[in-house]
Amino acid sequence: MRKATSIAMAMAIAAIGFVNNGFAQGIEERGMGDKGAKVLSGSEALRLKESLMRPERSREWMQDLTSHAGRNRASGGGNEAYPDLDTLGALDQLVVGSGPLRGAVLTAPFGYVNWYFGALALLHFVDDRPDVARNFVDAYLRNVNDDATIYDAVPDYYNSNSGVPTLLAPDSHDSYAAMVVALASKVYLLTNDTAWFTGVLPKLKWLVQRNLLDSQNPATGLVRVFQDPATPTWSPGVEYLMDNCEVYYGLNAFEEALLRLGDGAASVLEGAKNRLAQGMVLHAFRSNPGAWAHASQAQTVGVGFYPYSTAQVFPIVFDVPVGQDKLDAGWNYLTTTTDMWWKAGRYDDFPWLILAYAAAKRGETDLATAHLNSAFKHVRSKPQFFTVNELAFWHATAKLI
Repeated sequence: MRKATSIAMAMAIAAIGFVNNGFAQGIEERGMGDKGAKVLSGSEALRLKESLMRPERSREWMQDLTSHAGRNRASGGGNEAYPDLDTLGALDQLVVGSGPLRGAVLTAPFGYVNWYFGALALLHFVDDRPDVARNFVDAYLRNVNDDATIYDAVPDYYNSNSGVPTLLAPDSHDSYAAMVVALASKVYLLTNDTAWFTGVLPKLKWLVQRNLLDSQNPATGLVRVFQDPATPTWSPGVEYLMDNCEVYYGLNAFEEALLRLGDGAASVLEGAKNRLAQGMVLHAFRSNPGAWAHASQAQTVGVGFYPYSTAQVFPIVFDVPVGQDKLDAGWNYLTTTTDMWWKAGRYDDFPWLILAYAAAKRGETDLATAHLNSAFKHVRSKPQFFTVNELAFWHATAKLI
């Protein structure tokens, strides 16, 4: 194993306090696991997800979302106004209220639970809904598998399976863990609820160890998408740019929380996040054409909206310290190769409001506002594509502009 060849990595494992002291095994014995349940993956899972995209359900939700909508004007001096949506009320409607998934968040009305998208979304609602965020973390940890991964889940809406959800294979291991750990850390940093955070801390450390630290490549500093280095079959051990930006954010937030708590494991996270940021610059940025490759294994920067152009904003969104020149270069690649990125529906059915958020973070208020207005028009006709993560980036963008 690659980690065995790295003395620094071995020391990190011992310092964080999981593998070498038997604690990880104690956690694994308490893991939920799938208990022999069938897990859908590939085309079978995709068909089920697509069947849950109900335009009529999403349209009703959108009506509630926009029922009071007036117009806001950007505070940054922009000339264009944008709709004032009831994003908090819309979020509340997506929270699962009972059953084994209680506290989780649906991707959309009558949708499924994607733990990654849920945690990512709640990062932008934690200031307004800390209890919802805390309950989500608790739900995640209740449903985590014996190996520190987690399955997405479809609630048993019609009680056709005795209330047991249908399980779906996750899209990654690294981003799921990074986002829920970041969310738990943000809850603690906001509320200072030490009793709750110390109660969940052992499992959070376990998630970080198994999904992030154990998967960090000593040669590149980057984290692979799945625990098993032989997966996915089409690119074993692939290290995605988007995922690694999220992993940096998760490690950074967790480090901040541990520092407040006075936990010495913070130093392990500091080293890991710094190696990751350096690895991104060395192994994911391509000087020609001056942009980010979507994965460290990609020799060139691809042309096209997803994942090539969209990947360029992730270092901006997740505050990865790679240098302003490279942040600007990535943004320029997005705006020149897909110059109509702000026009929702032009390149993809999903509005990709993370791009509006990136524009707002860069101070480009008019572009962010134009994207909000375009997205609003687009999702009025295709409401099934306004999912919880899109809702969150609308909410976050509106706060910034």
